[in-house]
Amino acid sequence: MITLRLEISASQGMDHAKELRLAGYSQGIDYDWSYHPSLNDRFTGPTKPAYVLFYFYKESLATFYKLKWQ
Repeated sequence: MITLRLEISASQGMDHAKELRLAGYSQGIDYDWSYHPSLNDRFTGPTKPAYVLFYFYKESLATFYKLKWQ
């Protein structure tokens, strides 16, 4: 499994997942993804930006989308 981390919003992550589905890939078989919201310190504000993780089960697929999205 190859992990791709993108510092994007949840809606952009859903758009990327939709792009994968339209390309004929299935979640749970070819890829999975998860959204991680930003972490905030009530004193200083955001301490860690939001990001999306894509988990690809085929190296060729991970390489293609890494080059496309980054």
